[in-house]
Amino acid sequence: MTTSWGEARLLSRYDTTLRFADASGPSAVIAFPRSGPYDTNFGYRFIPRFAQRLAPEGFRIAAQARMSPAM
Repeated sequence: MTTSWGEARLLSRYDTTLRFADASGPSAVIAFPRSGPYDTNFGYRFIPRFAQRLAPEGFRIAAQARMSPAM
């Protein structure tokens, strides 16, 4: 693509297939970041460890977002 018009046209067509929906239970395909300054500073990379530590206390994931296959 050499113009922003072409990119916008292509991406807007592709965008119609991209969706998120929440569903009950944990997602089997969720991926958490492993590094990066914001991922570490805001704690995103520690979410899996945090969830594992809460499980023995009776906490469970009630629902998580699922991405459409195009994502």
